[in-house]
Amino acid sequence: MIQVNNLDKCYGRQVIFEKAGFTLNPGERVGLVGRNGHGKTTLFKMILGEDRPDSGCISIPNGYKIGHLSQHISFTQNTVLKEACLSLPENEDGIDETYKAETILMGLGFALDDLTLNPMDLSGGYQVRLNLAKVLVSDPNLLLLDEPTNYLDIVSLRWLTKFLRNWKKELIIITHDRDFMDGVTTHTMAIHRCKMRKEAGPTEKVYQQLLMEEEIHEKSRVNDDKKRKETEDFINRFRAKASKASAVQSRIKALQKKDRLEKLTEIKDLDFAFKSASFTGKVLMEVNDLSFSYDNESAPLIDGLTFSVGKKDRIAIIGKNGKGKKTLLNLLAQQMQTDTSYVHTTV
Repeated sequence: MIQVNNLDKCYGRQVIFEKAGFTLNPGERVGLVGRNGHGKTTLFKMILGEDRPDSGCISIPNGYKIGHLSQHISFTQNTVLKEACLSLPENEDGIDETYKAETILMGLGFALDDLTLNPMDLSGGYQVRLNLAKVLVSDPNLLLLDEPTNYLDIVSLRWLTKFLRNWKKELIIITHDRDFMDGVTTHTMAIHRCKMRKEAGPTEKVYQQLLMEEEIHEKSRVNDDKKRKETEDFINRFRAKASKASAVQSRIKALQKKDRLEKLTEIKDLDFAFKSASFTGKVLMEVNDLSFSYDNESAPLIDGLTFSVGKKDRIAIIGKNGKGKKTLLNLLAQQMQTDTSYVHTTV
C-alpha cells in the first residue's frame, strides 16, 4: 500500500500538485491519465525518490519493492538471457528460476536464438523490450510502467496484456493506448486541476464524472452569482431606509459569510490531443510503386508498394521488427531516398 497526502509541487510559477493525494491499495492496477505536462511523470519520479515534493508526504512501507521501466539503456552481461536473469529475485532455496526470465523474454517477442545475443547488438526496440523484461522478471510489489507498449508488435502486446491482467500486486501505468489501459487496470486515476482523482473502472467513467462535476459547479456558480447580485441590489436599494436597516444588515452579513464559487479555468479537453492543420482536399498522399533496399544485392525491404492516404484516414502499419515499418515512415517523410517510386504529398 502507498499513501500520498497533501502533496504540493511547483516548477517555478507552474503549479503541478496542490494538496493532492491518493491511496494505492493491495492488488489495485491503476491507469494514470491527464494532460501532457500536468504531472504524470513527476508523480512517478517522486514515488521513486528521484524528485521531491515541495510539501506533503508519500508513505511507502519498509521492504516494499518498486520496479519501473527505465528509459536509460545500460547492460552489463554478454547475453540477453544473462542480462534478464540479473533481475530475478534471490531464491533462498537455491532453485534455478532461469525459466521465468525465458518465459517473459519470449512473451515479449524474443526468439530462442535471440537469448544468446549480446544485448548491445539488439535493435533499439528490442533493447527497450529487454528493459521491460527485466522489470517484469524482478517481480516487485509495485510496477510503474511509462508507455510500456512502445516498440511492441501485436503478438507481444497481447502477451503483455494477459500478463498484466494476471498481475496480483500493484500497478500504475501511463499509456496513450486507452484500449490497452482499460484492458489491464482495475482503477483509473486522473490528474486534474492539480488534484488526483482515483475511481474504480475505465478511463471513460472517470472523464464523464469529472465533466459532470464541472457542469454542476458551473451551474451552481451562475446561480450563486445571480442570487448575490439580487442581494447586492437589495442592499444598494434600501441601504438608506431606516425601516429596512435590519434586513439590509442581515443580508450584508450573509454575503460576508458565504464563500464565492470561482469560475473554473477553461480546459478544452481532459486528456492529450493532436493539433492538426485544416485541409480541404480529399487525398493527402499518393504512393506509387515504392521500392527500397539497403543495398543492391539483397532482396528489397519494400517492393512495389502503392497506396493513397485520404482525409480522416487512420492507418496502422503492422509487421515484425526489422520488416520495414520505420523505414516506410522515413521514406514517406522524405527522410530517406527511395530506389524507385513516386511519392506525392498534397499537405
